[in-house]
Amino acid sequence: EYVDDYLVALSEEEKRVHMDMGISGNKIVIIPNGIDVTPFATPVKEITHSKIVQLAQELEGKTVIGSLARLHPVKGQKYLVRAAKQVHEARSEVRFVIFGEGDERVNLEREIKEQGVEDIFFLPGLVPHRNVKEAISILDIFAFPSISEGQGLGMMEGMLSSKPVVASNVGGIPETLGTEAGILVPSKSPSALAEAIIRLASDQEMQQQMGQAGRQRVLDMYTLENMTK
Repeated sequence: EYVDDYLVALSEEEKRVHMDMGISGNKIVIIPNGIDVTPFATPVKEITHSKIVQLAQELEGKTVIGSLARLHPVKGQKYLVRAAKQVHEARSEVRFVIFGEGDERVNLEREIKEQGVEDIFFLPGLVPHRNVKEAISILDIFAFPSISEGQGLGMMEGMLSSKPVVASNVGGIPETLGTEAGILVPSKSPSALAEAIIRLASDQEMQQQMGQAGRQRVLDMYTLENMTK
């Protein structure tokens, strides 16, 4: 049969969704996205991008929660904003950063103001692709509160950078993250998100263990080399 007689899904969850739509499971092939691990082969030795340098200086000594993603409602970023105050009340050293740009910026800025977290929540905008690893390097915990996600390439970059993850239990995220690289929470739940972040921010040993497990999981399962074999 021709290859276009089949449908490619990124995860078992995506396959299930297609089957619920009436597509035969025999016609669905699961091929996860692979990621180029070459840029993440070694840790960041020096930050070169001026915006990241400035932010790193401002956040020195803080526990930084954040991600790199387009600013879009499907990424669930407003729930991280809504979780920020609860986290900060428990852990005053915590700060939040989302690198990226998009149509949701105006709404997120309004949400940040309404929540009264302007002093602890930052939206520094885009960084060039070559500086993505530098941006991730200033994070301590990678937050991924999406409300829908096929697999989570941004999260995988965080995992490759040995960052522990707090993520929504939706779509292909649980399958990609596994059970040892982070904490899964219900989507659209600021309180659950806050509780998971507080728990992880309070335990540096857990952060280190999850970060190492996440990096190894991507190297074992999701490299471009593995996906093209």
